[in-house]
Order: sequence, then structure tokens, then C-alpha cells
Amino acid sequence: MRERLISLLEPFDNWENNITEKENLAAKDALKKFLKHIENLKPSKKYAKSQITLLHTSYLRHLVVIKKALMERKYSRACNEIITLLNQEPFLQARVLNNLVHLLNEELNN
Repeated sequence: MRERLISLLEPFDNWENNITEKENLAAKDALKKFLKHIENLKPSKKYAKSQITLLHTSYLRHLVVIKKALMERKYSRACNEIITLLNQEPFLQARVLNNLVHLLNEELNN
């Protein structure tokens, strides 16, 4: 499932966000599609923390970067950071999943 979610964003993965406006809007559309896929996911009932940092809250730094990218309308950068989040953090933990859904809803539906 993680791979399928990543595949939605991978074509738009570009930290530099040095792309055309058309490509940037395509990345925004990909983020909206990604949001539709994750909105109905059920959070895991088993506790997990980051395998990399071994911390409970390390996902927050990713959310800050995602929020900043979305506020700046750098949608490819947001795709890049979400992919990093999916690879490094326990994505299906309620604290991660619910905050990401809320953030994307807030920033993409303005």
C-alpha cells in the first residue's frame, strides 16, 4: 500500500521545485488524488515510532516542511517531503495520518 501511495507522487518528486507552472499544477492535482486515497485509511491500532530516529514525534518536522511548501505553492517539494515521510515514519499511526490529512485538506482546499 505504501508503494502505491508513493507511486501517485513520485512523478512529481522534485525538492528544488524548478518546474513549469503546468507541472506545478499537475503536482497539486497529484496531491489531491493522494489525499483522496489516504482520507479513508484506517489508522493502525499497534503503536509504532520512527525506525530511523526512534522518536514518537519525529514526523512533525516533515509536516512543517510540507506546510511551508504548500503555503509557498511548491507542490513538487510537498510531494518530495511526503514521500520522505512515507519512507521514514510510521505513516499509519493516527498521530501521523490524521495530521497529514488535516494539513492537506486545509492547504489544498483553500
